[in-house]
Amino acid sequence: MAMSEAVTAEWSSNPVQFVIQALLATFGTGTPREQMVFSVILAAGAYVSALFSFGATAILVVLFTSTYFVGVVRALWAAWRS
Repeated sequence: MAMSEAVTAEWSSNPVQFVIQALLATFGTGTPREQMVFSVILAAGAYVSALFSFGATAILVVLFTSTYFVGVVRALWAAWRS
């Protein structure tokens, strides 16, 4: 028995079709309950994705800022020595 009228694909066997059907249900092709359930599921996925991308961005900002300052120190050291 499917858990939904609009989403008939199984997450484990066909994740792409599941997400497509869940998106359609989210935008109103399913019942109001399905719309709410799949909105919460997809919102959780969006939050997790955002956390990963924000985390990666923060790491890259710190990395390249520190390499910039290492370059500044090396340039000043080279200028002072010559």
